[in-house]
This record gives sequence, structure tokens and C-alpha cells, in this order.
Amino acid sequence: MSLFLVWSKQLSTVITLSEGEPWKYVTKYAMIPGKGKYQVKAQLVVPRDEQAEGLKLVASVYRDSKWLEGLSETECVRKYVSASTHYTFDLSNDGEWTHEFTGYLSQTQGTRFWYLSVSSCGLREKLKVRLEVSLINSNDSEFSAEDMNLEVAYPVILAVYFFFLSRNMLRIVKAYEKNDDVPLSLFILNGSILTQFSGIVFKVVHLWVYWYNGKGVVFFDIISQASEVISCIFVSVLFILIASGWTLKFKEFPDADIYIPISMLIIAINLVVIAIGKLTDDAYDKYTEYEGLPGFFIILLRIMSWAWFLFLERDLEKTANLRLKNFLFGFLICVSVYFLALPITVLFSWVFEPCSRKLVIFVLNNLVQIAIFVYTSHLLSEKSEFYQLSDFSRSVLPMEKQN
Repeated sequence: MSLFLVWSKQLSTVITLSEGEPWKYVTKYAMIPGKGKYQVKAQLVVPRDEQAEGLKLVASVYRDSKWLEGLSETECVRKYVSASTHYTFDLSNDGEWTHEFTGYLSQTQGTRFWYLSVSSCGLREKLKVRLEVSLINSNDSEFSAEDMNLEVAYPVILAVYFFFLSRNMLRIVKAYEKNDDVPLSLFILNGSILTQFSGIVFKVVHLWVYWYNGKGVVFFDIISQASEVISCIFVSVLFILIASGWTLKFKEFPDADIYIPISMLIIAINLVVIAIGKLTDDAYDKYTEYEGLPGFFIILLRIMSWAWFLFLERDLEKTANLRLKNFLFGFLICVSVYFLALPITVLFSWVFEPCSRKLVIFVLNNLVQIAIFVYTSHLLSEKSEFYQLSDFSRSVLPMEKQN
């Protein structure tokens, strides 16, 4: 295998063409200024009668400025007009691979997306074609431009999470040595930090492997997203429990028959949404995991969790004394920032070029997440107003409950 095939984005996919759909989108790639390279080869998934007339397959490459023009054409042959280049393969009826075509992507300014499609105009049968595509950027990187710098950003954020996780684990040990007991809230917080940390570890490994083979470990990428979702749900549940009055009005954990099934349901829904989203990761109009229908549902669930928190917090405020009301006001603002950070960040990312959105969302969203971990760690410390108002400060010497 050549060096190019190792250090490049690798895509292996099966495309179905038919008389009704003789043209299909395959993949996109964001190029930085310079000269990139791509290679394509194809084969029939199901061999045909050797006596049948040979079939031709056309691979077309479009610059982003011409892509929508080609996409909007209704006639198959008219779609070639807006392509920057195209190449015709003679498909072998016995299912053998075609020879590998090598092409180049060249641009002088800015970062641009390039789109690859395949077609067989005039097709009279259903055809399944397996494609293998290799792409390399103009800086000899296997990363498409929207993924560049993530391999640096993730380890940096990972180090920050490791710091908080280590510090909070030390707090758990000290709390146990002091009281022979550890508050459940501290376990929930550290569970959130641990799952977020684990998710980024999986992502870093995926990116490093991608750097080597151009494919990464898709399973690790899915686990990474799932871990980040679970981390967010842990924090959300902690805030919702506090808003319901846990430790402020009552010490015992609320009805587990309500909170645990709802939490599991939310996790399950998010995991299904992530899995569906992975199927459309390379869609021509999708630049981050928060675009399209799956992304919409993830954001909707975050907003619904915020609405649940608001309802409980307002209900708690009705019976609160002045000191507790003052605390709840600041608590409401901080927690609302957390719940609304993702929707606002996604909207804000649209100000940037598509190739920059993934990095913008990752950095801003994790900065908010880190700020929330700092806030929550302080919230559960003995120096906080929440600690003084809660049952934590009365865990050793019972005191009359404040109303």
C-alpha cells in the first residue's frame, strides 16, 4: 500500500443507482489553499452476465460554488455541466475492481468544499456499486479542513477535565475520611466529569487513529458522543433535583421510580438519535453533528430539560425565605446558561464558515461545560451559600429546618 493510501481520508461505501436515480452524492471534503489529491476506484457488488453489455460509471467532482447548481439539475447528463472534472470507469461484469483514477483538487484562496458524485446516465437496471475513495489535503494532512486542529483542541480540553476529576476525587476521599459518608450529589458531579473525560479520551484515540489510517475507529467516535450526552444528563439531573428541593427542603433522594426511569429514557433517546446521526455524518449539507433532524432532537431535549428545571425552581421559590430566594436567583441564571449554551452556540456557529463550525462548537461548548463544573464544584463545597442552606451543613448536628 502506498504512503498516500495510508495518510489520507479513506472512504468505502456502497452506492445504489437505478433508472429513477442514476446520479448519487458520495462524499465531501474541505480543502485549504494549495493542491490536494484524490483517488477513486469502483466495482459491481453483484456480478452481471458476462455477455451483457458493459456499464459505464462517471465520477464527478464539484467545487462548492457549483455544487448546488449541479444538485438542482433534473437531467442526469446536465449534471456534468457544472462539474469541475469527471472521469468515466468501465465497470467489469465479473465484479473486478476498475483501475484506480487519480485526480487533483487545486485552489488558491480560502477553504473550499469539494463534492464527489457518481452516475450512470441511461441506466435501465438497478445497480449496486462499491466505491473506495482516498483524499488528502494540500498540506499532506488526511483531515478535511473542518476537522483540522481538533486533534490539538481535544487533548488540551482533556487535560483540564483530568485536573477537575483528580481534584474532585480527592474531595470524595477527604469527605469519607471526615464523615464516613460521601454526599450523593458529589458522586453525581464526579460521574458527569468522569463520563465527559472518558468521552474525550475516546475521541482523541479516534482522531489519532484517523491520523494514521484515514478512517479512525467509528465505534470510539460513537462512544465519545454517547459519553458526552450521559455527562450532560448527569449534570442536568443534579440541577433538576436541587430545583425540586433535594437537600434544600428534604434530605432523602426523591422518588427513584420517577427520576431514574426518566433519566434512562432520555439517555436511550439520545443514544438512538446519535446512532441515526452517524448514518448521515457525511451528508452534503451537514457540517456538524448538531445539524439535521438528529441535531434538532438533541437540542430540543436540552431545552425541554431546561423547561422542567424552570418549573421546579419556580415552585420551590414560592415557599422559600429571603435567603433561599437570593440563592435561587443566581442558581437560576447559572443553570440556564448551562442548558441554553448548546442551542446558542450552534446558532452562533452559523456566523462562521461551515469548515470552522465544528471547532467553534466544540471549544465554546466545552468552555461552558468547564465553567459549570467549576460552579458546581463550588456549589457543593463547604464555603458555598448552597452548602450553608442545605442539609449538608446539618448532617452532623441536627438543626431546625429553614422554611
